[in-house]
Parts: sequence; C-alpha cells; structure tokens
Amino acid sequence: MNGMMRPQGFGSLSIMSPTEPCALGGALQSIGKQSTHRIANYIEIAVAWPWSNHPILKDCLVADCDYIYADATTNIFHLNDAHHWTREQIADWVASIESQEEQAGISGKGPRVAVLEEKVCR
Repeated sequence: MNGMMRPQGFGSLSIMSPTEPCALGGALQSIGKQSTHRIANYIEIAVAWPWSNHPILKDCLVADCDYIYADATTNIFHLNDAHHWTREQIADWVASIESQEEQAGISGKGPRVAVLEEKVCR
C-alpha cells in the first residue's frame, strides 16, 4: 500500500513508521525509499529532493505561531507534528514553493517532496 494511503502519523518516529508515516515518511514510502533508520530517511529526503534542504529562514505559516523554519523539510515536520496539517495541505504548500526553488536551480530528480503523490493516488 502506498504511504499516502495510510493513516498520517505524528511525532519524530513517524518518519520510520510503516503503518502510520508522517508526511515525509509517506512521501518516502511512495518512492520506495523509507527506511527503519531515522538518519537514513533524512538522507533519502536530501537525495530525492535536494532543494528541500536549501537554507531559508521564514516564519511559520500558522498565525500566532512563533516557529521559524530553516528549510522546507523542517517546516514540513513542523506543519505535520505541531499543527497536524493534512498531507494535502502540506502538498499545496510544497507546490507553492517548489517551483520557486526549482527556478533557483536546486531541484531534485524525485517527485515533489513529501506528499504531492497523494493527489495522484486518489
């Protein structure tokens, strides 16, 4: 079963969960790259979507939240775990920034980071 079709998980270990992956864990499952080792998953994200780790400092998208994220990957974790955004909400945000990052010349070879596959899998 595709990672985007499973229940969404929350918390730091959900990136490795085979049954309830977070947004990033589900994206990794979708491309067959999810590992049972947390660090290996971070590496797979960086390989599949290099632009997602490009440094940016921005305020959280949620009003009244004082979180400042350093890159797209950390923001995806934050939106997933702190605000329980759905994978579709996260996918929409990723789509809104991904083209900007690609135009900056730092795109990856993989599909859109963390969840855009959900739209295809419906």
